[in-house]
Amino acid sequence: MSGKYFSSVLFLLLAATFSACGDDGSEGTAGQGGTSGDCEDVPTYADVSAFDKCTMCHSSSLSGPDRNNAPMDHNFDTYDGAADHADHIAEEAEGNNMPPPASGITITAAEREALIKWATCGTPED
Repeated sequence: MSGKYFSSVLFLLLAATFSACGDDGSEGTAGQGGTSGDCEDVPTYADVSAFDKCTMCHSSSLSGPDRNNAPMDHNFDTYDGAADHADHIAEEAEGNNMPPPASGITITAAEREALIKWATCGTPED
């Protein structure tokens, strides 16, 4: 079994396990519809400092190679742009896929946690 395949299977198994842990969804919504277990003290979009780093590639003002392969429709320099992709942001951040190591951009564990919490707990604007 390849490492990438194994990681994908493991992620899906963990996701299925945690989704069956009895969370009734009363604490918040994930991005556009799921739930998260710990949705207390959710940061607002403006409070998520990781977006300052995300927008080094995911900005509507960037194009071509300046985006470092970031999809053209994934722009996080506005609340709406980030909120539209909250599920994908959470998935990539939880998988430690973003920022990609080759970018030279790093985020702290606290920044990653705030980003994930924002994306999975209702994406509060302010």
